[in-house]
Amino acid sequence: MENVLALEQLSPDAAVRKTASMQDSLADRSRLHDVIVYGEQEPAGNAESQDNPDHVLLETPHGEIRFTSPIINAAGPRHEGISNFDDLGQSESGAIVLKTATLVGTSGNPEPRYSPPGEFHEGALNAMGLPNLGYEVYAEEVPRLKETYRKPVFASISGKKPGDNATMIRRFTEKGVDAIEINGSCQNIHRNGPMLANDPVALARELHECREATDKPLGVKLPAYADAHYFEAIAAVLLEGEVDFITAINTVGPSLKVDYQVARTAMAAMSGYGGLSGEPIRPIAIANVHKLYELIGETIPIIGVGGISQGWHALEHFEAGASVAALATAFMEEGARVFERIWRELLTEIDGRSVEEIRGSLAVHPEEAVPAS
Repeated sequence: MENVLALEQLSPDAAVRKTASMQDSLADRSRLHDVIVYGEQEPAGNAESQDNPDHVLLETPHGEIRFTSPIINAAGPRHEGISNFDDLGQSESGAIVLKTATLVGTSGNPEPRYSPPGEFHEGALNAMGLPNLGYEVYAEEVPRLKETYRKPVFASISGKKPGDNATMIRRFTEKGVDAIEINGSCQNIHRNGPMLANDPVALARELHECREATDKPLGVKLPAYADAHYFEAIAAVLLEGEVDFITAINTVGPSLKVDYQVARTAMAAMSGYGGLSGEPIRPIAIANVHKLYELIGETIPIIGVGGISQGWHALEHFEAGASVAALATAFMEEGARVFERIWRELLTEIDGRSVEEIRGSLAVHPEEAVPAS
């Protein structure tokens, strides 16, 4: 499998137009789409267009994914309603990643099931339990979202039993979704065995079944691994499973936050245990992205997730090997306006370079300082 990734740079004039479009009405945005549609250039003859947007092209054996920005949303945050997707469509997110869907809709775990980062930046904790309206509802929205916002639409799915994922994939494929992410790493649902992405044999079997169900780009969302054995075993499965992209990482858990003043857990769901996200997990996310990049990054592109709340955080993910950066906790806390902020901060940090130039450029410190005698 060979993936070619390219980033077209944003000219200053194009950046001004793109920012203004976010503040304008949907009708004004549609006029912009005559100029910028899925990364298409302005008509030949307009010299400034030849350096057009911050678009990232992932070209895979199963089709192209053209992001309108290298900053996108992760599947989990915010509410499960349709308006969430419209907020993303009108934002500077480079794609619309749908809420993770199950075969049958669910309200998720009981409240309270989310604990925000707090004043000491200890990270957010969630045990949402995949609340969603069901895959059929989300699949029906795909054509409208694509037509209205002209950016790629990703489905995210989490089957509870064998065959669920393939069923959902077929329906999303029929509706023209651009790519499908299998959530193989949710911390916050009750299960009888390990997470799918922690079981190489089960993952290989699932990927084979899902690959046969679609000709669309197919990816898998991975947990944080802490053992070299897992990295190597999972990498082997991914290389053999015709995976077009991976998302790393999901939340880190089981984690627990407590209210020490009353000696009780911060959440009720899952006995208080949940998945940790936000800035504290960024070093873990960066390590996973980089290790996976070392093993498979030249073959399978990586969407980096974890601890991104500033432009330079996204840059770290790119340096570690990610091709696209996804926001979870920052999106949850700030809403859709966060994509413009981080995108602008990133443009300042990269100073004219492309993500392709930056990707995987992380170097090991030359050597430790010699201790004083």
